[in-house]
Amino acid sequence: MSLRPTQAACFPETAPRAGGHLLVSAIIPTHNYGRYLTEAVQSALNQTYSHLEVIVVDDGSTDNTRELMQPLQDRVCYIRQEQRGPSAARNAGIKVARGELIAFLDADDVWLREKTTLQVAHLQGHPQVGLVCSRTGLMGCGAVAPGCGECAAGGNAWSLPAGLAFADLFLRHRNCIATSTVMLRGECLERVGMFDESLRRVEDFNLWLRIGRYYGIARLPQTLALHRYHGANLAASRSAMRRAVFVNLDRICALYPETRSVRRRVASRLYLKHGLQDLYERRPREARASIKAAICQHALNAPAYPLLLASYCPQSMLDAARALTRLGRRCTHAVKLSARQAPRTAGAAPLQR
Repeated sequence: MSLRPTQAACFPETAPRAGGHLLVSAIIPTHNYGRYLTEAVQSALNQTYSHLEVIVVDDGSTDNTRELMQPLQDRVCYIRQEQRGPSAARNAGIKVARGELIAFLDADDVWLREKTTLQVAHLQGHPQVGLVCSRTGLMGCGAVAPGCGECAAGGNAWSLPAGLAFADLFLRHRNCIATSTVMLRGECLERVGMFDESLRRVEDFNLWLRIGRYYGIARLPQTLALHRYHGANLAASRSAMRRAVFVNLDRICALYPETRSVRRRVASRLYLKHGLQDLYERRPREARASIKAAICQHALNAPAYPLLLASYCPQSMLDAARALTRLGRRCTHAVKLSARQAPRTAGAAPLQR
């Protein structure tokens, strides 16, 4: 049964028709993000790839979102529903989307102009890839956002075939795919289903894992989207996010029983990651609890033991160690940069006195 029934009534009469080109459906869920929404929608409308429809799903907003969409009613499909969360909002957009390709954009993020063109070209040239993403930058500065894109193949471009994409994402259990950079084939959703509406967080990572089991996943080297950091970000609640990560872990293990044999090892890595974050943010008591949980899950997690000792050290010592680590990284980066920029001296003419 198709996941996307025909509901064309919401589309403007001037909605683009793909013809011989692949049609891209850009889905933008929003809840009380009217202050950012117009910029996000315009970034989708301003793409260099013209065969694109924009679908805005208003998830029960109480601000001026409806009024902001009025001037764009001839260019945007606007859907309003009762508040049910981001998963349900994205799914509502998927159900009315007419494109062969689906792209997601959070209401507080923006796309750069070449995003759709480059990703469509990659999917057309690599039929084994079901999902393509990219680097993401911080809003207004273009720096690479932390935690986005550092998977098996490093911080630049990478491509993982079906199955291996799932294994790499699951074992590392680190969501290195930013939702606003994703474009995927509609057939992926027909096979693995849409977003899990029972998950209010990490619902995106849950879907990427399911897609990676049957389709290849690739990441382009370009920065094609900008993420806006602000106090209202959904991911801002640390404790809720950590709980959701473990809920998702159990959900995936229940869906794919063969992953249960490594469940404790993955959980140990997650606890250790949380402990390291707590140490960095000067919460030694919470860090000790997380690190001890990591050891309980997998006693052979060697890095956990020195970190556990570190959690008992005075905060001044930890601050000094962190400062030295930063300095070492900067020095290493400077050496590598100078080595790349230094001219080759082999065969160079002798210096003139």
